[in-house]
Amino acid sequence: MLTLVYTRNRLSTRRIFALCVLCWLCLCYPARAQRFSQSSNDTVADREDVEAVKEEQQLCVETPQEFAVAFANREPRCVSRNLIGRVSGGSDASSVYLQLNSKPATFYSGNDALEQYLRTGYPQSFGYFTPSRAATISQPNFPGLVNLSNGYGLLQTIGYDPEYIEIDGVYVLSVFDVRAVNDVVSAQNASAYPFNADIGPIQPTWDALKEYYEWVYDDLDLVIPEDAIEILKNTTFMTLTGCPSRCAYTSLNFPSENMTTPIFSRDREDYRTCPVAEEGTIQVTPTAPDQDSVFCQGYKGREWRPKAATFSAVFTAKYCEPDQSVKAAEILRGALQNSTDSIDQAQWFRAFLVQSCVGNFANLFSGNGFTYTGDSGLLSPTITEYIASPFNVSDLPSDATENIYFCINGLNGGKPDANGTCQIPRIPQREDAISSNASSDVVSPGDSNIFSLILASSLVAFM
Repeated sequence: MLTLVYTRNRLSTRRIFALCVLCWLCLCYPARAQRFSQSSNDTVADREDVEAVKEEQQLCVETPQEFAVAFANREPRCVSRNLIGRVSGGSDASSVYLQLNSKPATFYSGNDALEQYLRTGYPQSFGYFTPSRAATISQPNFPGLVNLSNGYGLLQTIGYDPEYIEIDGVYVLSVFDVRAVNDVVSAQNASAYPFNADIGPIQPTWDALKEYYEWVYDDLDLVIPEDAIEILKNTTFMTLTGCPSRCAYTSLNFPSENMTTPIFSRDREDYRTCPVAEEGTIQVTPTAPDQDSVFCQGYKGREWRPKAATFSAVFTAKYCEPDQSVKAAEILRGALQNSTDSIDQAQWFRAFLVQSCVGNFANLFSGNGFTYTGDSGLLSPTITEYIASPFNVSDLPSDATENIYFCINGLNGGKPDANGTCQIPRIPQREDAISSNASSDVVSPGDSNIFSLILASSLVAFM
């Protein structure tokens, strides 16, 4: 009997406990479920916000004004094919002269270049040199660090020669709506120029250049022989001219008031020999042929230097003047008509094009477009290039262009100061370089204590 009562009491206790648990679940679960549901909704909302941001970043930049905003925010977005850009430089913001209306052809960069610029934004540093010689690694100014957002990389994207890159220079990236440029070029008064000037942006292959310049100087009956074009398609600049590469050096005092460019050149002692580096400098890899060298040997017995000198003598003014390019075209026409040699004709046309006031097809324009020079190729642009007829920027609608001024050295957030200038960064001291090299291979945003020289070409191609 006692056992029976105990068993019944135990069963009752279990039933009571189970009933309590059931009641607790009934009372608490709805509230907990509601909180879980809210948490899940928050997670979904957060995920949707992230996706919305990604989607917004993937939307292509469509206008010059949108590009300026994306550039300031360093947004890696696609850029519409309707946008092209051009970089110009000067000593300060007021001296940057956008000369687009005085020569028969001017270069512009395509939307693929603009997309690379968005990854750089306002430069955080000048860029860091990766030594090509083991002996230079111990130098305090060559820590071998890299930074994706750097001014040198931005300029190298379009093939800037380091001899003309000024670390305290002010640069402007001008972005244009190509449709507006086409409208202005097509509608402009052709009588304002002594040549035909109504060709919108085209990619400058050699076949296109033949048609372009024959149309520009149609009144002169200029004809560029097909055989000469074929030679230009299949011959590097160094081969066609026989010019040696430059003897290039860099100073351990860069950057300073006396050394504002990362690389300088010296005249060769002979075709194969460069002078020994002076104290305080080291020799670096050549970046381009020396088209003015006295040691240019020509190609298969055809001389280059007299042709180049003939055209150089035409352009004597400080700024380009259309009448001078016409005079140069007249010389070209006569030279082509008086020669039946295809190599000779190719050299004449190439010497004409290399002139800045004709189109500035520098020695990097080799083969059927921008290709390696055969020596280094370091400065070969990694993007699409266009040329277009001259036009007045003032004729464009205000929303069809935007100018972005920047400093390649990274100081002041990569922007000119209140005076419109870019300052020279200080030279790193030995302890700075050693400390920075030992601590990390990543440079923090805005770090401008170490300004070395050149970003490796592989890094620039990645940008």
